[in-house]
Amino acid sequence: MVVEEKFEFTSGAKKKIITTFVAGLVLALIGIFVIGSRSHGHEEAHGAGHSKETVAASAQHHDGHEANAHDHAEAGHHEGGEHAEGHHGATGIALRVIKNLWHNSVFFTGIAVIGVFFIAFNYIAQAGWSAAIKRVPEAFGYYIPFAAVSTIALFFLFKQDLFHWYHDGLYNPFLADGKTPNPEYDPIIASKTWYLGKGFYIFRLFAYFILWFLVWFKLRTNSLNEDLNADLKYHDSSIFWSAIFLIIWGGNFFYFCLGLGYVS
Repeated sequence: MVVEEKFEFTSGAKKKIITTFVAGLVLALIGIFVIGSRSHGHEEAHGAGHSKETVAASAQHHDGHEANAHDHAEAGHHEGGEHAEGHHGATGIALRVIKNLWHNSVFFTGIAVIGVFFIAFNYIAQAGWSAAIKRVPEAFGYYIPFAAVSTIALFFLFKQDLFHWYHDGLYNPFLADGKTPNPEYDPIIASKTWYLGKGFYIFRLFAYFILWFLVWFKLRTNSLNEDLNADLKYHDSSIFWSAIFLIIWGGNFFYFCLGLGYVS
């Protein structure tokens, strides 16, 4: 006799989850506030100390040397302005929060996809023992659409803050006048434009999530049909799609972690 079992999501469990979420959110906000206060105080102290050193040093220089230093400072300020022109964005605690959100998004994406990998690998290996627990890693795949939304949203909103190689100045050997060398130019990164190009990179980002989700959905559907029908065609179909997934996973998951997981 087959007994149908259903998981009951009780009101007590809901309250515990909500309470844990609220407590974590409050603690995160407290941590952000504390770190931000310390960083602000450190910057003020550093700025005050730097000002004192500058005043003391200026008092010891001659007038001619002061004028020369002033010219150099203006030139340096101009170059610094050119250098920082393409780097406007989040700083300090805001930048740290953005990077942490990105790392978390990539981390949980990995958990979701590895759950699908576990199912696919056991189908290919004809492992019978995993049938008792396969519903757990199968459920990991439900997070893939949410991972896609969070990862893609963070990428498009904060790509300039997250990725050093996404700054346009790295690919231009000269400044706007076409003559002055660009101090930000990086010939190594510029040589990888074909791979880091915006169009190709964005295409891969969407392709990864679409392929992962489609194969997981097929495996999940076959798994449910296996429980309702005695036909082996669903099992054979799962083996076929598992082989497809392993090829996809082996070909792009490493580059997903390498490319999307790297934050400057």
